[in-house]
Amino acid sequence: MTCGSSTSVPWSRAVLGSRWRCWTLKKEEEVESLESIKTLLSPCFLCQHRPRDGNIVHGRTAHLVACFRCARMLKKKRSPCPVCRKEIKMVIRTFMG
Repeated sequence: MTCGSSTSVPWSRAVLGSRWRCWTLKKEEEVESLESIKTLLSPCFLCQHRPRDGNIVHGRTAHLVACFRCARMLKKKRSPCPVCRKEIKMVIRTFMG
């Protein structure tokens, strides 16, 4: 049985247990999603002052951990990404809306 499916016995223990597990999984996903949003909205990892809007790009991936100013400074100093230690290829300003 998957989340959202029904059975011929609507309130058996199996169905109630399954619905409870589905509800619990959905709540856990919502909490994880809220935590990731809170992380994105927290201030710059480096200066702890400005918003995180400097996307540090390396290859096909990027990390949004710093403000644009601090991210540019890291690139200029040839410092690696503070998350994965890869070489920073470019810094892109990110606008959230």
